[in-house]
Amino acid sequence: MFGIEEWNAGTTTGVPQLLCPAEPVAHWEGINVPSSGRIVESDFRSSGNLKDPATDYDLACSIAMLPQEAGLITVGQGKALVVCGEIPFAAWLPANSFLGGYILVPEFWTKTEADCQAILLGIEDAAYSNTGLALTSTGLGFMLFAATDCSTDSDFENIHADCPAGIYGVATHVYDAPDFQLRIIRLEQLLE
Repeated sequence: MFGIEEWNAGTTTGVPQLLCPAEPVAHWEGINVPSSGRIVESDFRSSGNLKDPATDYDLACSIAMLPQEAGLITVGQGKALVVCGEIPFAAWLPANSFLGGYILVPEFWTKTEADCQAILLGIEDAAYSNTGLALTSTGLGFMLFAATDCSTDSDFENIHADCPAGIYGVATHVYDAPDFQLRIIRLEQLLE
């Protein structure tokens, strides 16, 4: 059983949540002013002052506020997936039936523990909505950031999502029950 009690490593210090290929993780600078003359384009500033230089965190926040499930931003030479909306915490769960896995975001829950693996097994493939987004892994997998406002030296541990080299399509689904609502972002390796 994989329930909420196993999600402590996925606690986030703030939104948004970010899934980044492992290679460009070191380029993420969070709320720090971009280094080496790099310019980040964003209409949002976490500081509240639009005259301040935009940061990686500002860009991720601007995507996270859009009325969609996820969006892509550039990190280093790669693309990272921003999970949109208010996120209390998230987890990565590897898939058993395909290459890839799931980002699980609880939206609502009661004291009843839900078995997330059983929920995922009960969802038909056709229930997922294709976002048209894709991420690339060169074989080192992805990192699900615990604290996108911080750089990689955060006190919080990022979650490693082990995914073989390939391109991963992104699809979403919301599982809704009276005592548990779960947003699911599914990453599945695309066949060539």
